[in-house]
Amino acid sequence: MKNGIRTFITGLSLVATSLWAIPAAQAQSADSGAYPNRPIRIIVPWAPGGLTDVLARSLAQKMTESLGQSVIVENRPGASGSIGTGVVATATPDGYTLLISNTDTHALVPALRSKPPYDSVKDFTPISRVGSQAVVLTVNASVPVKSAAELVTLAKSKPGQVSYASWGNGTVSHLGAEMFSGPAGIQMVHVPYKGVSPAVLDVVAGRVDSIFISIASAGDNLPSGKLRPLAISSKARSKLLPDVPTVAELGYPDFEINLWYGLSAPAGTPVEVVRKLNEAVHAAVRSEDMKERFAKIGLELGGSTPEAFGEFVVTERERWVKVVQDAKVTIE
Repeated sequence: MKNGIRTFITGLSLVATSLWAIPAAQAQSADSGAYPNRPIRIIVPWAPGGLTDVLARSLAQKMTESLGQSVIVENRPGASGSIGTGVVATATPDGYTLLISNTDTHALVPALRSKPPYDSVKDFTPISRVGSQAVVLTVNASVPVKSAAELVTLAKSKPGQVSYASWGNGTVSHLGAEMFSGPAGIQMVHVPYKGVSPAVLDVVAGRVDSIFISIASAGDNLPSGKLRPLAISSKARSKLLPDVPTVAELGYPDFEINLWYGLSAPAGTPVEVVRKLNEAVHAAVRSEDMKERFAKIGLELGGSTPEAFGEFVVTERERWVKVVQDAKVTIE
């Protein structure tokens, strides 16, 4: 696993370098030729360096090859992904501004907020699912616990002193910790950040005790021992962390969280444009190099029809509404 993650990170550096090197060509008028006739933006509603950003850059590289136009990534972090997501929700529906949507932006924000800044169903045109993976409850290596049960014991002995980081209020990392804390009968201090990378950095540095994080976003911090995995959020154990029990195994049978990712466009995007984008996504997620690269860090790639992705978003939003209500978490 150690060599795999290091190879993956090295590869990402090359991908990111090549993508940043793509010149931002002057936009031509939308009616000067068949789509696409100018560069396409993929908005990532998180800070650079996290898995969503990494996935978007790899996807952008493959789509550039398929579409014959530069596909560039733009980071718009903040407000649990709502800022960047809102940018796309109000963008011109011409296929030149897209969004890497995920569990946070399209299921949790609508479930948590009484007045969400956008409607994750009505304001977007679904293009395709891209992939999914679980998250892992981890602690800084200096935290004196070797298991989730020991973390619970520590938190009970020091109420209000054990902390957890998240990549934003109302995100999977936030809600996952609350879903775990409630049934465990503990209270941990929430420390939110504006992205995955700064959250992980502070946990590794020991400024925060724990975090629910994906294997990919944890990077080399897991094999190096800087982060200690305690439990994984999927129903089954991960092949990459076979010795790490699931949260369900530890006495929380209903606990399951999967981070999913998709590509979305503003509502009203033309059908023909959606079709071309869907084909480009499918070509990307079917490519062997991209599948192998992400399998090494626990992300399973897979495309879908626009219709199936749209139905999935509706189902996920409804599921998370119930989860949020049961966990009694509110964000405004």
